[in-house]
Formats: sequence, C-alpha cells, structure tokens
Amino acid sequence: MALAELLHAIETEADQEAAAIVLAAERDAVALRERARDEAAAAECALVREQEPGVQAEAARRVAGARAEAARRHRTQHEQAFAQTLARLHERIAAARGDAGWTRRLAVLVDEAMGAVPAEAATAVHADPRDAALVEAHLARRGVAVAVFADLVSAGGVVAETGDGRRADNTLEARAAAAEPELRRRFAALAGGEAR
Repeated sequence: MALAELLHAIETEADQEAAAIVLAAERDAVALRERARDEAAAAECALVREQEPGVQAEAARRVAGARAEAARRHRTQHEQAFAQTLARLHERIAAARGDAGWTRRLAVLVDEAMGAVPAEAATAVHADPRDAALVEAHLARRGVAVAVFADLVSAGGVVAETGDGRRADNTLEARAAAAEPELRRRFAALAGGEAR
C-alpha cells in the first residue's frame, strides 16, 4: 500500500469516525437546544403573563442565555470529537512502522523528501534509528551518496537537508500537522459548523 493509499485510508476512516461522532454530537446538541428552547419559552410565557415591569427583558435574557449555553455545549462536543479523531490518527501513525508494507512506504517518504530539495545539494538525511539502515539501503539502491544520521525521533519518514540550510521534513508527524487544518475544515463541514 503506497503512502498516499495509507493516508487516504486514514483520512477515510477519520472522516467516517468524525461523521459518526459529529452525528451523535448533533443529536445531543439538537435535544439540548430543544429542551432549552422549551424551558425558555415556558419561562418567558410565565413571566409575560405576570405583566411585571422588566418581565420581557428577563425572558429575553434567559432565552439568550439558554441559546448561548446550547451553542457552547455544541462547540465543546465538536472540539472533543475532533480531538478524538486526531488521537486516532496519531495512533495509526505510531503503528505505521508495524505494517507489512512499511519498507516500501518509507522508501516513498525518502524519495519525496529527497525530491523536495535539490538532489545535488542534499548533504544529510535524518532518520529514526529504527529506520536508518532501511534508509541507507534505499539511498544506496538509488545511487544517492548522502550521509544518513540516525538522530531523528519519529514514527516514520525522514528529514533531508542541504548544505545551505534548506530542509524537507517528510515525517509522518509533519505530514499530519500539515494536514490538520484541512482535516479541521472537513470535520467542521461535516458538523455543519465553521472551523475555528
């Protein structure tokens, strides 16, 4: 399975999990809003009937407060659901090295990192110690003479460097961090809200 397929599978699973979580959160939020609306309407009717000074203002304040509380709870549930989705993504990233196709996926990550910096300018590749030998072997097969340092702490991937300081961080963690804003936007769209 290529990295793109892995990321697509992760994204698809995350979208499905997110949709289920969002649907449950939406149902809870709808029920809360309906209950708050009913309570607020009942309170408003009771106060209006009494015809006391300021009754309508108090009723409006209570309705606004109930609506604000419902919105706050919905936002909180949305953020909790998104945090759970990200945690699941990070669990899958942490387990990637144990997949059967890891050597092939790592080679793709190395090739992408090396492609992101001028090949003739590449001076170093940093890899997790668990992957350094695989990275060295892959680069040797490609005929790329570059120093490989086993000094990176990562769930997978590499950082390629040039002598003039350019870096290409193609670790799974960096890719997940770069994808997070888009995941947040999609998650918000599933929830019917806006990304914060």
